[in-house]
Amino acid sequence: MLGYKFKDINEFPRLKELFEYYKIKPPKLLISPNKALNARSIFFLKSPIQLNKGLIQELKDEEIFAVILHEIGHSKTKALSITITTLSLIYAALLVTGLHLIIYNITQPTILIPSIVFIAITRITLPLAITKISQKIELKCDQYAAKKLGPNKSWLISAFKKIQIKTDKPKDTGKATIYYILFHPYTTHPTFKERIKTIQKQ
Repeated sequence: MLGYKFKDINEFPRLKELFEYYKIKPPKLLISPNKALNARSIFFLKSPIQLNKGLIQELKDEEIFAVILHEIGHSKTKALSITITTLSLIYAALLVTGLHLIIYNITQPTILIPSIVFIAITRITLPLAITKISQKIELKCDQYAAKKLGPNKSWLISAFKKIQIKTDKPKDTGKATIYYILFHPYTTHPTFKERIKTIQKQ
């Protein structure tokens, strides 16, 4: 991948020190050239955690460590992650099936109307379920990181506040695309306010 580089934890002395202090096995790190303040993990693969360059530049080492702990938390929610992946595949398949029925039965009202109703129900119900599960996963990962950090859970809160400042943008409903309407009807992450409250309760 162009611009992506694997980094060993030894290249980040402070992070290495923190992992040793908390007695947590450090993951391999994949550094992305992306300027967005983001990190990610892939729950079904033994892969490194991706850290965007923007995140490394904007956050302190302690905050980066807290974000990494959140991503490690995703490995603790495999059952929910598998559920959401399955539902997402079912959702896409049902949408394609529904659209196929509409296109090929445009002149047959007895099939067309039920097809439209079917796709409308699918469009509303499954994304709601996917959103609810996805947000639950994120909160569980926040809880995992907060519990590991203990009295230093403020590192995760300060990281989220910085990320919020850089990522929150006014919504422009006039620029919604068909792709967005079909596949991104709801947000997969809780609000930062809700996430911070969850962390503070730990």
